[in-house]
Amino acid sequence: MKLIIIGGVTGSIGQEILRKYLLEKETLIYGISRKGLSIADFPILPNHNMIVGVDLLNTASISEFVSKIPVQH
Repeated sequence: MKLIIIGGVTGSIGQEILRKYLLEKETLIYGISRKGLSIADFPILPNHNMIVGVDLLNTASISEFVSKIPVQH
């Protein structure tokens, strides 16, 4: 399975990148937003993908996010 992480996913460029990868099979997508976003507010997002709040200027926030990404063997 391919892992895609999109920074700024709630912006116009991030949403276009998301749309591109949503068409691919066997892809797990994490969208990163400073504010985070309710899944209910983002209707194009399938159940197997998610948007999370991550502060890319904060090392602890990045480490917490990375620790939750499933490891493929």
